[in-house]
Amino acid sequence: MSCDDTPTTEASLPTTYRLQVRGAVPAMLAAELDGFTVDSGAVTTLTGPVADSAALYGLIARLECFGLALVSAQPNPPTR
Repeated sequence: MSCDDTPTTEASLPTTYRLQVRGAVPAMLAAELDGFTVDSGAVTTLTGPVADSAALYGLIARLECFGLALVSAQPNPPTR
């Protein structure tokens, strides 16, 4: 396996992720999550595009800044 820095078409496309957090997402944060759907409940589900792993870690850190406990984060399988 080699480390090639050349981006591929598939690698440059965002991956849709499904994140679940305990509690409700504040309206201010929900407004920042452009392209995400927010399904609130005891466990809130956020579904939307994530550009890369750095963006995923940034999103998780943002959720933690609001005091939300991450329950799960999973990529949605691609649809064809």
